[in-house]
Amino acid sequence: MKKLMLVVISVLLCNNAFAADTVIQLKDGRSVVLHDDFTWSYVQPKSLKTTQSSKYDEIVKVKPLDAVPVISNQQRRLAQIQVGSDKNVLQVSHSGVDLLFKAAHYEQGELIIPVSITNNGDASVIKVDVAYQLYDSQGESIVKNEASVWTSVKRLPETYLRPGKQAKGTELRIPVGKLSSYDFKAEISDISTRN
Repeated sequence: MKKLMLVVISVLLCNNAFAADTVIQLKDGRSVVLHDDFTWSYVQPKSLKTTQSSKYDEIVKVKPLDAVPVISNQQRRLAQIQVGSDKNVLQVSHSGVDLLFKAAHYEQGELIIPVSITNNGDASVIKVDVAYQLYDSQGESIVKNEASVWTSVKRLPETYLRPGKQAKGTELRIPVGKLSSYDFKAEISDISTRN
C-alpha cells in the first residue's frame, strides 16, 4: 500500500513539474500565455503594461501601431465636390456598412450625388440614413439635411441588402444654386438591420 501511495504522489509531482505556462505567437503577431489551469492571457508589452510585472515581457517584440492622425480643423474634414468631375467624392463607414458618394453632377437646379452601398456586416441591411452638409467655397453652410440612401421593403427579404453584397443606393438630390465646386460632409446617422 505504501508503494502504491508513493507511486501516486510521485506521478502527481511529476505532472506539476511538466505543466508549465506556454507562450505562443498568433498569426497577427500578438503573443498568448497558455496557463496550466486551462486559462490563457495576452502578453502585454512593456510600454503598455500597468503595475503588474510578467516574466513573459522580455519575450515579445511588439511592432508599434499605425494610427490615423487626429484632425482638429473642421474644414479639413470636408470633401470637395468638383461639378462635372469624374472623381468620387467621399467614402464613409459605420457598423460594417460602407457608402461611396460618387462623382456629382448638376441637373435642373439640383446637385445630384449617386450613392453606392456595400454591406460588410453580419446582418441584412433594411435602411441606411445619412446626415450631410454642403458648403460653398468660403466655408459657409448652404444645406444641412438628412436622407435615406437605402430602404428595403419590410417583410420582403428579397429586398434586403445581404451581407457581402453591393447595391446602388438612392442618390442624393440637393436643391441648391449652381457653383463650380462645393465642400461636402456626410456621416451615416442610422442603420436598421434584420438577422
